Amino acid sequence: MKRFQDLVVVELAGSVAGAYCAKLFADHGAQVTLVGSSELNPAQVGYLHGAKKLTSVLPDGLLARADVVIESSAHNPLPSDDVDVVGLGSEAVRVRISPFGSSGPYARWRASDLTDYALSGHQYLYGDPEREPLRGPPNQPAYASGLFGFVGAMAALLARQRDGIGQRVEVSHVEVMVALHQFTLLRYTIGGDVLRRMGNRFTGQGHPNGIFPCADGWVSIAAPTSDQVERLLAVSGLESLLERPDISSAMDFQTSPEVLDGPLLAWLAEQSVDDVVELLQAVRVPAAPTTTMHGLLADPQLAERHYWRRTDEDHRVPGPPFRLSGHQWGATGPDRSTDPITPDSAGEATTGAGLPPSPAEVDGLLAGEGLPVGEGGDAGKAKGPLAGLRVLDLARVWAGPLAGRLLAELGADVVWVEAPWGRGPRELPASLVETVKYYPDDDQGDCQWNRNGHFVKYSMGKRSLALDLGTEAGIETFERMVPWADVVLENYSSRVMPQFGLDEHRLHQLNPSLVYVNMPGYGRSGPAEHWLAFGSSVDSHAGLSSLIGYPDQVPWKGGVAWPDPIAGLHATSGLLVALWDRAVSGVEAEGPGRGQTVEVAQFESIVAVVGDQLLTFQMQAEAGSGPDDGAQLPGPGNRDPAIAPQGVYQCAGPDRWVSVSVLDDDSWIRLCDLIGTESWFKALDRAGRHTNHDRIDALLTAWTAEQDQRTAATNLQAVGVAAGAVLDAAGVVADPHLNARELFTSFGQPQFGPFSTPRLPLHLSRTPLGVQRRSPLLGEHNHEVLAEAGGLGSEEIDALESRGVIADQPPL
Repeated sequence: MKRFQDLVVVELAGSVAGAYCAKLFADHGAQVTLVGSSELNPAQVGYLHGAKKLTSVLPDGLLARADVVIESSAHNPLPSDDVDVVGLGSEAVRVRISPFGSSGPYARWRASDLTDYALSGHQYLYGDPEREPLRGPPNQPAYASGLFGFVGAMAALLARQRDGIGQRVEVSHVEVMVALHQFTLLRYTIGGDVLRRMGNRFTGQGHPNGIFPCADGWVSIAAPTSDQVERLLAVSGLESLLERPDISSAMDFQTSPEVLDGPLLAWLAEQSVDDVVELLQAVRVPAAPTTTMHGLLADPQLAERHYWRRTDEDHRVPGPPFRLSGHQWGATGPDRSTDPITPDSAGEATTGAGLPPSPAEVDGLLAGEGLPVGEGGDAGKAKGPLAGLRVLDLARVWAGPLAGRLLAELGADVVWVEAPWGRGPRELPASLVETVKYYPDDDQGDCQWNRNGHFVKYSMGKRSLALDLGTEAGIETFERMVPWADVVLENYSSRVMPQFGLDEHRLHQLNPSLVYVNMPGYGRSGPAEHWLAFGSSVDSHAGLSSLIGYPDQVPWKGGVAWPDPIAGLHATSGLLVALWDRAVSGVEAEGPGRGQTVEVAQFESIVAVVGDQLLTFQMQAEAGSGPDDGAQLPGPGNRDPAIAPQGVYQCAGPDRWVSVSVLDDDSWIRLCDLIGTESWFKALDRAGRHTNHDRIDALLTAWTAEQDQRTAATNLQAVGVAAGAVLDAAGVVADPHLNARELFTSFGQPQFGPFSTPRLPLHLSRTPLGVQRRSPLLGEHNHEVLAEAGGLGSEEIDALESRGVIADQPPL
C-alpha cells in the first residue's frame, strides 16, 4: 500500500474547485502535477498551486502511474464522462467537478459562482428583503465542491484497497450548495415555510444573531438560544426588555427585532469591539470581531498558533485547514516546516494536535485486510467505500453532525453518543417550536425529542446511544467502547474532553489505533482557545462579511452559517488522510495501524477558503490599488471585476430574480441580439461593458421584468449566457434538474412522518453512498450498541438504565 507521499495525482487545469481538491493532496505530501494552462487569476494561482509541479505538456507515462486524476470546470460543462482519458489505468480514481454534473436538464448550461448561489437557494438568503439578493463570498461554491471532490477521491482510494479497481467520482457545484443548507429546505419540506432574507443579520434562528456597529468597529454576536439572549441582556443592562407586555420570552426578539435593536445599538455604540467580545465571551455568548482582510492578517489567534505560511513572493497565505499529529503538512513556498509546537492539555509539548502512539504501544486489533476499518455491526455493513468503519460520534449542532452523517452515507457504522437531554427537555415552549420551524406542522407532539427535523436530518443512517457522560458510570461505559471504535469524533470546546478525563492521551491509551477527531471553534491553544464559537459568529471574524455587501452598505452578514459545513468537510478530509496513514502503518508493521489526532479549528478551516482573497488584498496593497490600513472597501454587490455585465435582475412576480453572468465577448453579442440593443453596444469589450454597466443593467432589467425567472434563465442559457433563477426553498425542491438527478431522498420516520432531504452530493460509480436509512429515535440502540461495542451483559445494561445513565427519553 502506498504511503500518502507516494500517491500520484494529476490535475488537469480547470477551476478553483479542482485546484483546491488537488491542493489538499499536495499540501499533505502527495505528488501533484498540474497539467495545462490555468485560467485562474494570479492570486488564485499563488494560493492554490504553490505546492504542485506545473507543466504545460503531459509527461509520458504520467497518466499510467496516476492514482487520481482531477478534471474541473467553473463555467462550462466538462466533456462527456464516457470519453476516456487516454492512458489512464484501471486503478485510477477519476474526479470530475463541474457546475451541474454530467446529466440532467442543465448539464450543458454555463455557470458562474453567482449562478451557483442562485440556483442552489443560497442567494435568496443574502441581502435586504427590500432589495435585490446578494452574491455570497466569492468562490465558496467552488471551495466546497473541491472539498467534496477530495472526500470522494480519498473514499474511492480506500475502497480500492479491497479489489484494486478505481472508479469515477462526480461532484456538482449546485448539488453541493443545495446539500449545504442547514435548515432552509428542512423548514419548507416539513411545514411549507419559505425562509427569506432578513437583512443584515443571520437568516435563521435567534436574535441578536448578526453584526453590529461599536464605537471603533463592528462586532459579530450569535445568540440563538433563550439563555444566551438573557445573559446578553443582563450584562448590557437591558433586562427590562423581557418585562414588556409584548415579549413573552427571549425568542420573541426574532419575530420582533425592532424591540431589541434600538437599545442594543445604543449600548454597543459606547463600547469597543474588544470590550464587547471579552464581556460576552465571559458569559458564554458567542461573539467575535468583524474583520477585514487586513484585520485577519493581524489576528492574534492566528499569529499565536503560527498559522500563516509564506509564498515565494513573501506574501502570507493560510496554513493547514486541519492539523494531524502524525502527518506533516507542507507549506506553500519555501517554508516547509511542520506544524508548530503547542502545549496540550496535560502540559506536554506536542506537534500540532498531539503525538500518535509509538509502534511499541500498538496492541489493538488489526484493521481489516489493509483497509483501516473494522467489521462493524449491521448498520455499518452498507456497501459504501467506508463499509465496516466504526465511529463514536459525540458531535452536536451542525459541523460535527455533518461529518458524522457523511461518514454514515459512505458506509461507516456511526454510533451517535448523545446526552439523554441533548435533544431538549420533554416539553418545549410553544414560542420556540413556532420560531424554529423544525417540527411537523409546528407541533412538538408527545415526544418532541424524536420530532425535531434538524436532529432527524443530521443523524440519518446512525445508531443512537443516549449516554450520560456527566456520571462516572457513563465515562466508564464510554471507555469500554473506545477499543471497539476506529474513530472518535467530537466538536466540544477544547476544555470538555479533558474535563471528562478523555483527552487524546487517554483515548490512545485505550486504543492506540484510534483516529481522534476534535473540532474546537478556535483550536486548542491561543488567546481565543476557550471562546464559544458558532458558525454565524466565526464567519464575520474570518472576514467573510467584508466580502459581501451592497455598494452603499458593507460589511454584510452572510445568510448561511458557512463555517459549519466547511469545518465539517475539512474534518472528514483530515480523518480520511489519517485513516490512510493508519492503513499504511499497519501494512508496514504487519500489525495494527497507528492512530493519530486530527484537530479542526473552525476558524482556521474557514480562513483556508478565503486564501485567494487574502492574497488579492496583499497584491493590491503592494501595487497601491487597495487599502493597506484596514479600511473597508465598498461592497461588491453582485458585480465581478473579471465578468461584465454580471448582476441580479428583477423578474415578473414578487421577489423573483434572475442572476446573469456574461463570461465572454461572444455571449455578450448573443445577449445583445436576444434583448435588442443599439448596434454599437455589441462592439463593447469587457472594459467597455464595465464602464457602461449601469446602462446595461437598466436594459437587462427592462427585459427580465416581463419574464418568469425560470423562462428568463432558460432563454439566456439558450444563447450561451450563464444565468440562473434565484430560487427560494420551494423552487429548489421543485427544480427539474435536481429532481432528474435524484438529489432528494424521502422515507418514513417513526413518530415524525414522511421526511425528505437532499442526499449528500457525491456520485461514486462503483461504491455509491449507502442506502438512505432513517434517523434513530433517542436511545433506540442502547442495548445493542453496549452489548456489541462495550461487551456489556444484559444485567449491566439494565442497571445503567435503572440509574438513568442510559435512557430513551429526556430526564424529568
